Amino acid sequence: LAEYGSANGANKFSVQDEQSANKFLKHHPADVVSAVCLFDLSTGPVKVSSTVVGSYWSLSVYSSRGDVIYTLNDRQAASERVNVTIHRSGDTDQPALPQTGGTEAGEASVASDDWQGLVVIRGGVSLPHQSQFIAQVLAQSTCKA
Repeated sequence: LAEYGSANGANKFSVQDEQSANKFLKHHPADVVSAVCLFDLSTGPVKVSSTVVGSYWSLSVYSSRGDVIYTLNDRQAASERVNVTIHRSGDTDQPALPQTGGTEAGEASVASDDWQGLVVIRGGVSLPHQSQFIAQVLAQSTCKA
């Protein structure tokens, strides 16, 4: 996390080129475009928003140790726009929203035991010319404290 954070900063998405994706994301398939955000909960909850795009789409939240604490894919998403709020475990000010799987109206709340972790959004590319379009859509994703 420290290496990624020093290269990209916190609470903002960065679309990864193939070299960066292979460095920070193990086993990164060539037919997927990825955007990564190092989330930092030290100033409060982080709100993630993304458009569902590509032949396959997923949003995963990882702990600082690399454990998956939340995942959602295009088949589970209830809308074309997904909003996820990440907050510290035990934060009673957060609404009771689905922790995993499908979301009602594209909204979810995720509890993290860690102050920092990664959000990875992946968009599948079925035709080579789609890579640039998917990268542009993923670049519009937000990850804000």
